[in-house]
Amino acid sequence: MMKNKHLLILTFLFASINLNAQQFFGGHPLGQDWQILSSPAVRVIYPNGMNYQAQRIARITNYIDKNNRRSVGDKERQIDIVLQTQTTFSNGYVGLAPFRSEFYGTPPQSNLSLGSLNWLDVLSIHEYRHVLQNINAKNGIVNFFYYLGGESYWAVVNNLVLPNWYYEGDAVISETALSESGRGRNPFFTLQQRALINENINYSYLKNRNGSYKDLLPNHYPLGYMMLTYLRNHYGNDVVATILKESTSFNGLFYPFSKAIKRHTGIKNTTKLYQNAWEEFKEKNKTQLKNTNLIPTTPLFKNSPKTITTYSYPISLNDNTVIARKTSYNTTDELVRIIDGKETKITSIGINNDNFLSYNQNLLAWTESTRNPRRGAQNYSDIILFDLKTNQKQRLTQSTRYFSPSISPDGAQIATIHISPLEQFKLCILNAKTGKIIKTFDNPKNRFLSRTAWTLDGKNIISIVKENGKLCLIKINTKNGKTTELTPWIAHTIETPFVTKNRVYFNASFSGIDNIYSTDLQGSKQIRKETSVKVGAFQPSIYKNQLMFTEYSSKGFNISTQKLTTNNSFISFKEPNKMEQYNTIANQTEGGNILNKIDSTTTYKSKNYKGLFTGLKLHTWGIIPSLSVSSINLRAVNILNDLAINVSTEINHNENNRIIYGGNMVLSRYYPEITFSISQSNRQTVFENNINNQYDILNFDETKLGLKIGTPLTWYKGNYITNFEPYVEGNQFVLNNSKTVFNQKKFTAYHTGFSFSSIKRTAFQNIGPRGGFALNISKRASIVNNENANKLNLNSTLYLPGISKNHFLRIRGEYQKEKLSNPYQFSDYYNYPRGYNAPLNDEFTSISFNYGLPLAYPDFGFAGMAYFKRIKANLFYDYGVGKLNNENIKNEFKSQTYNSIGTEILFDNVYFNVLPISAGVRYSHLLKENLIGNSSGGFQFILATNLSF
Repeated sequence: MMKNKHLLILTFLFASINLNAQQFFGGHPLGQDWQILSSPAVRVIYPNGMNYQAQRIARITNYIDKNNRRSVGDKERQIDIVLQTQTTFSNGYVGLAPFRSEFYGTPPQSNLSLGSLNWLDVLSIHEYRHVLQNINAKNGIVNFFYYLGGESYWAVVNNLVLPNWYYEGDAVISETALSESGRGRNPFFTLQQRALINENINYSYLKNRNGSYKDLLPNHYPLGYMMLTYLRNHYGNDVVATILKESTSFNGLFYPFSKAIKRHTGIKNTTKLYQNAWEEFKEKNKTQLKNTNLIPTTPLFKNSPKTITTYSYPISLNDNTVIARKTSYNTTDELVRIIDGKETKITSIGINNDNFLSYNQNLLAWTESTRNPRRGAQNYSDIILFDLKTNQKQRLTQSTRYFSPSISPDGAQIATIHISPLEQFKLCILNAKTGKIIKTFDNPKNRFLSRTAWTLDGKNIISIVKENGKLCLIKINTKNGKTTELTPWIAHTIETPFVTKNRVYFNASFSGIDNIYSTDLQGSKQIRKETSVKVGAFQPSIYKNQLMFTEYSSKGFNISTQKLTTNNSFISFKEPNKMEQYNTIANQTEGGNILNKIDSTTTYKSKNYKGLFTGLKLHTWGIIPSLSVSSINLRAVNILNDLAINVSTEINHNENNRIIYGGNMVLSRYYPEITFSISQSNRQTVFENNINNQYDILNFDETKLGLKIGTPLTWYKGNYITNFEPYVEGNQFVLNNSKTVFNQKKFTAYHTGFSFSSIKRTAFQNIGPRGGFALNISKRASIVNNENANKLNLNSTLYLPGISKNHFLRIRGEYQKEKLSNPYQFSDYYNYPRGYNAPLNDEFTSISFNYGLPLAYPDFGFAGMAYFKRIKANLFYDYGVGKLNNENIKNEFKSQTYNSIGTEILFDNVYFNVLPISAGVRYSHLLKENLIGNSSGGFQFILATNLSF
C-alpha cells in the first residue's frame, strides 16, 4: 500500500514539476514590444518586427489544420504560440498545464539533423503536429481526467498512455511527409541505429524505450520514426489515428496502446512491433551497404574508449599533434591534445549550444553561452579564444550573438555569423584582439548563413547559405563581397567546410550516408566523393597528408584517417532529396510537400499585445498529493508566463493533517519578483510552557497576509551556473487559540535572507556535481517583540570531486536557532542527522559528509512496469549538536550530540516507461543514542524524484 501511495504521489509530482521545464517564468526583457496575430488554428504572440515570420507560422499551421489531419484526428482547439527571439538556443515545444507552445526562433548552425528546411517552417510543421496529437488524445478516460483536474491531469494520463516515441516519431514523419526534406530523409537522423546494425548489436525494446547510462542508444525520435514507419507501411497510413483514439479512450484498461495496435494489426504488443521494425530496418541498411563501395579508414586511437565519447573538429598542428573537442558520458566539454595516440586535457569548454571549433596561428576559437542574469529567455553566444602558446583563455565578446567563428590565416581577424533578435543574418569580420567589427557583408535577401572557413590566402570566406528549402556552399570575396556558388542548390545536407589550397572539403548526405566530399574553389560545381564509410564521416581536415575526419560507431564519434586521392570521379545526385531507403507511405498519402502550396496572400490581423492579466488562463484544478503537504489547487498563468495565481486547500501531514486555505499571486514581469499571499490555517506546534516547565502541544488558528520581494538572478560562466536571490518578506499574523499563550494575538514578522549557489555542470554519468558551493541564510522574526517569534537558519554545501570521474563528495553544514519558549514556532525544515527523529531543541548545529558513487548499470526491466538503469550508493557521516536553554531540566539534556554513519543504496529506475524515480533503502547506525525523543536508526525506505544525495 505504501509503495502505491508513493508512486501515485510521484506521478502527480512529475506532472507538476516537469511539464514546464522548458519555460522561463519571468524570462522576457522588460519593455519587449509584443504583437498578437489571431487565426482560426493559432494565435501567435511575437516581438514587433517579426510580422513576416508570424504570418508564415500562421499560414502553415492553418493549412495543416485544414488539409493534413487524416492520420491524427479531426478534433480542433486554438492554441497560443509564443515566438521567442531573444534566446540563442534552438528549440520548440508544446506544453500542457498550460496548453501552449513556444518557438525559439534562432536557427541551429548545424545542418546535419534538420537539413535544408527553414527553421521556423520545421517548427511549424513539427510542433503543430504535437498540438493535433494532444487535442485528439482527449478521449474517454483522458477526457474524464481533464475535467477532473485540468491540464496537469490531462498531461499525466497522456504521458502514461502514449509512449514518447509516438509523439516525436509521428511529428518527424509529418515534417518529412509535408516537405522535400525533414529529418526522415537525413542519414544523420538514423546514425545511432545504423552504428548498432554495423556492429551487430541488438538491444531490447525496453532498453531502447528507457535509455542507458552506459550504452549508446537512439533517442525516442528515431525510435518512433522507425516503428511508426513500419506500422504505416504495412497497415496503412491512417491506422495511427485509430490507435491514438482507442488507446486514449482506454479501450483495454492495461496497456491500452499495445492493445490498440494488436486489434488493428495483429501485432502482439509494442515489443513485437519494435522487433519487426528493427529487423526490417536492418535489412534495408544491409541492402544499402551491399550496393556501396566502401573505402577503408584507420582510427587515430588503437583502442576505442570504454565510455561513450565524442570527438569533434580534429585539427592537425603538425605531423604529431592533433587538437580536438571532446565530451563523454563522464566528462563535460573540453579541449584535448593528442600526440601519437596519447591524450591530454588542454582546458575545459563552458556551456554552449554548438560544438564548432577553428584554429590558426596558435589560436583556437569557439563560442560559449551567457545569459541575462534576470531574464532566462534572453541569452547570448560569445566568442572564446584560447592561445596555445600562453595557455590563456579570453572571452573576446560580451553579450553578443555570434556563431561559427573562424580565425583568419594571419590570426588577425575572425569571420563569424551574427544573428539578430529580429532574425537578420549577417557575415561579419571582427578584429581578433578587440572583438570590434571590421566589416559586415550585405545580405539583401536575408538568407540564412551557417559555418565559416577562410581560404588560405585570406581573400575569401567559405560559408553555407540556405534559401527556399535549399542549401548551397558559397565563397565570399572579403574585399568586394562578391559571391561565388561552389555547389548546386540542393535539399541534401551540407556541413563543415574545410579549405585547402585548391579545394574545399565538406560532409554531405548525397549517397544516403554522410560522407566527405570536395569541390574546387573556382565554382565549377563539380563534386568529388572522398570517403565511403558504413555509418557516417564528418568534419574533415588534413593530417600527415591524409584526410582526417570524425567517424561514427557504437562508442560515439572517433577520429579516423584515410589516404588522400586525386583520381576520384565526380558524382551525380538526385534532387529533390528522396532517400528511398528511409521512405514511408506517409510521404505519398499525407499530401506531399505543402511548403510550395502555402498562400502568401492570406494575411491575419495583428494588434498590440499588452496588459498584465491579458491571456490569464486557468489551467489546473484538482488534487496534488505530497508526502508533506497534499493540496487541492486552482492554478492560472498568463501567456507570457510572468504572472501566476494559485488558490489551494492543503493538508499539512507534518502537523497532524491540519487544514490550510490560501492563495498567492506571483508577479515576475518587472525586475524584482513580487509575491502576494494569504492563508488561513489550523496549526499544531510544540512549545515550552513557562507555567509548568513542560513541553506542550499547541493547537491554534492562524491567518497570514504576506508580501515578498525577491530578485532571482542566474549567470553562466564557463562550466558553472551561478544563482543568487536576495529577498525580503513581510507577514501579518493573526493568531487565536483556547489557551492564552501568545504575547500578541496580532503581530508583524519579517523574513529576509538570500540564497547563493555556484555549481559546476555535470556529465551524463556523474552522480552529482564535482565542484561548487551553495549558501542559504534566512532570518524570521516578529518586528515589535522578537521573543514572540524569532528563527535563524543557515546552511552551506561544498561539492568536491571524488576519486573516480563519476564520484563526488558533498559536505553540508547547517545551523538553526529558535527558542521553544517562543509562543509562535515557524515551520521546521531542518535536515537533522539521519537515523534520528527531529529532537526538541532551541539551537542545533550539524555537519554531514556524503560520498556518492555508481555501483552498477543493470539496464534491466520487466513488463513495462519498472526499468533499472543505475544502482548508486551514498556513504554518509552525520554529526549534530542540539541545545536546550531551559534552566529547569537536567544538565545532561541541555546539550545533546547526535551522530550517525550509514549507507544509502538507490535505484535510478523508470516506472511505466515514463516516470524517472530514485528509490531505495537507507541504513543508519547511531553512534550515540538520543536521550530526548525517539530514534529511528536502522533500515528506512527512501524516495526522491531527482536525488543527488
